[in-house]
Amino acid sequence: MRVVCLRRNASKPDETGLADLVLGPYEGPILPAHKRALLEQSDVVVCTLPGTEETRHFLSSAEFDAMKGGATFVSVGRGIAVDESALVAALPRLGGAALDVFETEPLPADSPLWEQPDSKLLLTAHNADYTADYFRLGWRVWRDNLERVGRGEPLATPVDVGMGY
Repeated sequence: MRVVCLRRNASKPDETGLADLVLGPYEGPILPAHKRALLEQSDVVVCTLPGTEETRHFLSSAEFDAMKGGATFVSVGRGIAVDESALVAALPRLGGAALDVFETEPLPADSPLWEQPDSKLLLTAHNADYTADYFRLGWRVWRDNLERVGRGEPLATPVDVGMGY
């Protein structure tokens, strides 16, 4: 498997070592060409974006049209990053999609997503991160941050209010 990612600053090192290729601008905004370069070569696209004005409908008609026919789309970030109407329109040519987050939560009863065939769409209730060790790991991070505050050190999981997450 080859992992390709898109980030707002492609010059920033991949400290995880998980990505084989990092796409995106070195300066300035992510452009449609950056998105297309990722989407055209991807068999699976996973959206983990935060919910900000900058990421609203980051994936819309142009992006779904750029995806390979038969590709799979997964959304586990924030629901506003995905234009659900554009996804519904693209779903027939995609291999399928799995959504754990939605533009409006809970997903309204009249959403067209409910009408899609089970063979094409998996909907979950915003719990993709719920695993057997979810609480143990969460409390570990919380405790680490509490201890850091006590020592006057920066938090392990800081929030950048200016960025919106």
